[in-house]
Amino acid sequence: MKLHDAVQQVVSECSQATDRSPSLAELEVQLSTAWQAHGPGDHGYSEDYRRIASQLVRFYFDSTSAMKRLPSPGLRLPVAGAEIVITPDQVLADASGKIHMRRVRTGHKRSKDEENLAAAAFHIAATAHSPGCTVQLVYLSDGEVTPVNLSDRKLANRADSIAKMLVSVKAGQFPLDQSITCPRCPAFFICGRVPTGPLVKKLAG
Repeated sequence: MKLHDAVQQVVSECSQATDRSPSLAELEVQLSTAWQAHGPGDHGYSEDYRRIASQLVRFYFDSTSAMKRLPSPGLRLPVAGAEIVITPDQVLADASGKIHMRRVRTGHKRSKDEENLAAAAFHIAATAHSPGCTVQLVYLSDGEVTPVNLSDRKLANRADSIAKMLVSVKAGQFPLDQSITCPRCPAFFICGRVPTGPLVKKLAG
């Protein structure tokens, strides 16, 4: 996690500065500073982790070096009488002038990330702001840029799900997700009411 914290700081700083594209050498300097503050400097494999962090930063640089960086707008998605605000990590223009809006993550891609509700909300808001733009998810640990390509039907279904979810949130409804479990805790850190009756500890026989 410390490795990712250091790389994330570099990505965040780079996302906030849109006046120009930093060189790879400048990103390495930023990484060195972030490593001092967040990196696992006292770890036995610190040097190996530092090399991995440099690889992530290099991919981040290489994936944008051929494009012009633009300011990241606050994308606004009106939903169910409220509004979701999404700020892309990167907004880029390629040589043809086509706009690419990106979310950047330091870790690995999870199955069907490009089809979940967050990706759909990003896609809907981005294309409403800049029609014809591409929406992409960047995974530095995979060295991969994944496009978000959802059919009109899927986008409509996910927009409906997002609206229903927001209505529930506004109503204060936060049901437990029983499909997610951590060791011996079906409530996954969000504990429900204690069941009635005595508590019995099972001892190994």
